[in-house]
Amino acid sequence: MRCFGAEYVHLVVLDTNVYLHHERKLEDLNLADELGLGIATIRLVVPMVIVNELVKAKLTGGDKSYRAGYSVAYIDRVVQAGGQLCAADYDANPPHGEVRVNVLLDPMGHVRLPINDDEIVDRAVALAAFSGRPVRLVTFDTGMAMRARAANLKVYKLDQPPPPPKRQPGGGQAPTARAKTRG
Repeated sequence: MRCFGAEYVHLVVLDTNVYLHHERKLEDLNLADELGLGIATIRLVVPMVIVNELVKAKLTGGDKSYRAGYSVAYIDRVVQAGGQLCAADYDANPPHGEVRVNVLLDPMGHVRLPINDDEIVDRAVALAAFSGRPVRLVTFDTGMAMRARAANLKVYKLDQPPPPPKRQPGGGQAPTARAKTRG
């Protein structure tokens, strides 16, 4: 596939938990900076199993539901508009290359593995074999990172996100600590 063959293109697969739990939404996520890839072009590849996991999470309710629905709608909108998530900007601080998004559909007759993490790794391995390029998997999940490393994928393991603020009865958030002013 020619679009994956350029030498400066990095293939990246984000685990579902990155869409759901990263402090930044996909449109605000600077992948080149986050992954230390500089001005290289990034091809964000979204296996169909991740789209399905996001759709399922959308139905759960709460903050996770919002992020899931937002993410799957945003991915669809970007792909329908030609796939460009972020244009190259070499004058930005830090500078970055273009980021494009592709959805990796399951081949006809494909039977998914029973564990979604295994299926995501399997699709990333298939992408690497098809493209002849290494694939980097980004995740918060230690188990997923282990699976990906065992399959010879490059892994970027994110630190766990901070827990969401506790909600008080009645829907408000717990008060935050503030420094006392002397007066």
